[in-house]
Amino acid sequence: MRELRGRMPFALALILAGSAFAGSLNRPLKVASLNFDRAVFDTEEGKRGAQELSRKLGAKQSELKALSTEIDNLKQRLKDHAADMERRRPDRPASRD
Repeated sequence: MRELRGRMPFALALILAGSAFAGSLNRPLKVASLNFDRAVFDTEEGKRGAQELSRKLGAKQSELKALSTEIDNLKQRLKDHAADMERRRPDRPASRD
């Protein structure tokens, strides 16, 4: 708590100093916005990086899709074998209660 109290005047001083330098009444504060995606991906280096990333991710996506298909096939086989085992199971004898 003491640490927070010690930093409060410093933070207030920074805020006041920043607002003083940010703009005056004669000159309004200017704010810029940047479309980061466009700035990066419209450059040649950005395009090359995006293509390389797509190539690397495409291979992994294909591998994951193949593994997912294999898992689905194994699940179906397991269900089929469980149903087959249930059909072949002899009737249980009546309990001796």
